[in-house]
Amino acid sequence: MMRIIILLLFITILSADDFFAPDEVMDARIREGIEHIHYTRYNLALSNFLLIQTEYPEHPAGYFFYGAALEWIMADYRNFDYQDEYLSLMQKSIKFSEPAAKNADSSVWPHFFLGAAYGFQGIYLLKYGNWLKAFIGAQRGYRCFTRVTEINSDFYDVYYGFGLYYYWKSDKAKILFWLPHEDNKKLGIEYLELAAEKGRYVGNEAKDSLIRIHFNERDYDLVIGMAKDRMNEFPDYIFYYWYLCRACIEKKYWSDALNAAGEIERLLESSPYTGRLALVEKDYYLALINYHLENFTQSDEYCSRIIGIPGRESAQIPFYDEYRDKTKEIRRRLNKLPIGGNHE
Repeated sequence: MMRIIILLLFITILSADDFFAPDEVMDARIREGIEHIHYTRYNLALSNFLLIQTEYPEHPAGYFFYGAALEWIMADYRNFDYQDEYLSLMQKSIKFSEPAAKNADSSVWPHFFLGAAYGFQGIYLLKYGNWLKAFIGAQRGYRCFTRVTEINSDFYDVYYGFGLYYYWKSDKAKILFWLPHEDNKKLGIEYLELAAEKGRYVGNEAKDSLIRIHFNERDYDLVIGMAKDRMNEFPDYIFYYWYLCRACIEKKYWSDALNAAGEIERLLESSPYTGRLALVEKDYYLALINYHLENFTQSDEYCSRIIGIPGRESAQIPFYDEYRDKTKEIRRRLNKLPIGGNHE
């Protein structure tokens, strides 16, 4: 009788672990969904992740990856309509993974999904300037991922989280001034490179994060090369064109910047996810680039698109004032030229 009880307990524990470990069907859907995102097939990606929610309603994976897809859309297309849904999905992922993660006998998977959800919340808050809450989320994710490596040191996806944590914590040390500071930027980059090479789900995102980090480090020629290399595999993924355009502007490669901005314009026009901020940002780049290429009429037209947005409408566009003020500076330069006319 005791043997039967022990066997039943063993099966229960094993089943709990198996429940959180993606089976072949779920694993295939996750991989396919991530691939859809990089090929800009967002509807198919969201459908994949929604199907996981339907088939595995108490598993965190469907909620986490659906939320992650929304975050990619918000970031790449500057569309913030999904903020509440995104945060709700991350909370659901936390809800379904946290109880199992508290079990001392749990596998790596509850800790992975819990850490990933906390980490994505932190990334989201970091992008929009809420440094304190971003750090708290990152700390929680870090602890979860540390537990993953204690169970299985070869679970390479968590090194994506470690890489972001070490790099951005070091980079934002002046803002997080009350924390002990150690420069771990290099370690963060090394961890991201490891995740890019060996991660199960995060390989592409780790490579993309390295582009973002090298731009932050002002390694603009490296960013240009990395973005172009990634475009060979994913030719319509707008993320690469944003960074290619910005890096070319920083290097004053104006013709290359114009080509990249033209591709951004094409991709924004063809996407149902494009937010107003994306159009403003794109128009600002085109105003600036055309000014430096001495295409003054075109530059002036793009300035008018931004400055001419009515007040009530512009109030709904995040960061609009920043782009409007920079655009007005271009307009002031144009007004000094005969073709610029008087636009005051």
